[in-house]
Amino acid sequence: MNDRPGASQVRLRKALEYPQHRRNRLARILRQAHLLDQRLQHLEIDAFIPRCLERLQAANQRIDRSHHSYLPFPAPPLGASMKRRRPGLPSVCNNGTLVTGILDMMVGRRKFLMLLGGGAAAGAAALKFGSSTGEITRTGFALGTKVSMAIRGPESALDAAYAELDLVEEVMSLYRPHSQLCVLNRDGVLLNPHPYLTTVMRHAVDLSAASNGAFDVTVQPLWTHGSLDLVGWQGISLAHDRITLRPGQAVTLNGIAQGFALDRVTAVLREHGVTEALLDTGEIGAFGRARTIGIQHPQQADAFIDLAKLAGRCMATSGNYATRDHIVEPRTGAIPSHFQGVTIVASSGLEADGLSTACFVLGLEAAHELVVARGAEALFITRDGRVKSTGGFPHA
Repeated sequence: MNDRPGASQVRLRKALEYPQHRRNRLARILRQAHLLDQRLQHLEIDAFIPRCLERLQAANQRIDRSHHSYLPFPAPPLGASMKRRRPGLPSVCNNGTLVTGILDMMVGRRKFLMLLGGGAAAGAAALKFGSSTGEITRTGFALGTKVSMAIRGPESALDAAYAELDLVEEVMSLYRPHSQLCVLNRDGVLLNPHPYLTTVMRHAVDLSAASNGAFDVTVQPLWTHGSLDLVGWQGISLAHDRITLRPGQAVTLNGIAQGFALDRVTAVLREHGVTEALLDTGEIGAFGRARTIGIQHPQQADAFIDLAKLAGRCMATSGNYATRDHIVEPRTGAIPSHFQGVTIVASSGLEADGLSTACFVLGLEAAHELVVARGAEALFITRDGRVKSTGGFPHA
């Protein structure tokens, strides 16, 4: 931390030199400071401002994911218009269904429209729904995105789930200078890695090999320095007591950590007696009863292109839904042109998250082959708007 007088003011002045759209993003991040796991309240401003700027940079790099809508009520027709009001106020589908819409604009270029039956109000604190549902919900911020959980079980389970998210972030965050991932990237070697990091890295290497490099966590230098020479999953060395990178390499887990976080949250909630849950850690999971999930149309912000029934499985979507492209082919640095979006349903969030990224880079035939080989299901939206899916995709 820099103790020079006025250092924070200098950093803030530099931040204001950003282009207008980046200043607007910084302002939104600052306004959401109270959502950052309440940890930022304990940071000095000299540490807080640079961290915000790092999030700005990461937001321009982060893989863009599809929008999802949770629909625990009769779904509107595909393509139905959703008239959106201010966040937390009622929204009306054009078929007359009255619901409560909570519109959340994510820092990580992800927008999730959570549509919950009943008269819940929006807010960051835990929300208790009416006795007709018996669910408790809570929202927060972790791993660069908004997190939402709706459970049927003790409220203490939510405390444990968010504590688990904090642990995952402490291990895998690019924004915490002392996280194990940051230490690995800085030093090129990490001794005695946390089992969570070892698990995720082993899965990443396995998926990289299976996808012939279409998924590659060493893509970070391409984002930060435009260097393709340092990209290559083969440079990762994994042992029981250390992880080593090839000199100059760096790892980002943005394409897989949120799926792993979903798995850990699910496990913790079950351990604490939760019988039903609908979870959003950046990837979607549900257990206890089936939920209908709407997958947003990539060209129509207020319509679904398909619906999926999710129960006991996890869903992840990768796509360039914004006006700019944010997914690159790690082997060439080019922008993939095969799909507008790919949605994966798998037995784990870790698998769904990584597969959605890999498949978006691959062509339709290769992506379909990879998904089937790994026992998952997929829905592909091709560049020309055609919708294809594997035989077992859980259409609602």
